Amino acid sequence: MLRTAGTSSVSEAGRWLGLNALHAPDMPLDAALELWEAALDAALSGEAYEGFGWFSMVERLDPDRWLDLTLRTAQAAGGQVDQAARVAERALEDADDERAVKIVTALLGADLKLWYLEEVGNVGLKMLGHQDVKTVGARAELRERVLEREFFGARGRSDGK
Repeated sequence: MLRTAGTSSVSEAGRWLGLNALHAPDMPLDAALELWEAALDAALSGEAYEGFGWFSMVERLDPDRWLDLTLRTAQAAGGQVDQAARVAERALEDADDERAVKIVTALLGADLKLWYLEEVGNVGLKMLGHQDVKTVGARAELRERVLEREFFGARGRSDGK
């Protein structure tokens, strides 16, 4: 069913569900999250997932579930998601979680607008300052991506190895 809807329709549904969940705190999230998971399970093209970035502003969404869905989304979309800077900021709230580091790494792989790139890159630099052993490998990948994007402040930062 989602395949026949088309990528732009799925992305638009994600965008509107995220916005409605943000502005309607009594809106149940279960059906919206089921659609998000179904879209990811359908393995659509990356553009289908862009709109789901709006869920980064829905604070009542369980952080663990948000990290799982957003990591899958960022990877499926090649990092190209709406509200990329806000997605990165929310990931920073869980900087000692490998999924959060991988989300920011994926975002930095996208063709972001310059103002979003700066914000996401700065979040990446902040994450590199964390020293949790569980995220050493993910931070090494993040460091490489940050350097590729020419955030040279990462040069002096350790990846924890």
